Amino acid sequence: MPDFDLKKFDGQKKAQLILGYFNTVAHKYDMMNTLLSFGIHHQWKRTAVRMMGLNSGDKILDACGGTGDLAILAARAVGQTGQATLYDFSSAMINAGRRNKNNSPIGKRIQYVQGDAQQISFQDNSFNAAMVGFGIRNVIHMEKAF
Repeated sequence: MPDFDLKKFDGQKKAQLILGYFNTVAHKYDMMNTLLSFGIHHQWKRTAVRMMGLNSGDKILDACGGTGDLAILAARAVGQTGQATLYDFSSAMINAGRRNKNNSPIGKRIQYVQGDAQQISFQDNSFNAAMVGFGIRNVIHMEKAF
């Protein structure tokens, strides 16, 4: 991944660079994660979702959700009455995830929303739990997002 050093760019320029990068690699992002982590990222994600202690019927927000690996695990964990909402600023990442997951019955329980994690467009208490995976490294103003 390119070096998006905060000292080199202002926030707006960094956001544009990051968005451009993810729009470019979206079609191969899942494969890149698997190769770069030697496949271990699958176990990390399963463990993270299990540690959340989700219940049947819960509504989960996956901020910076990318292609939806965490969202689909959360959708499984919350059962048929629950829902996972994948929230990401890259339409290309969302579309790559939607293509990969929508053929699954679980994929139908994932809502896809494009937006900036620094300005989440849902009312407070809309979700039982929220999560963010690798995307946290790309949030410019952490205090706005969380």
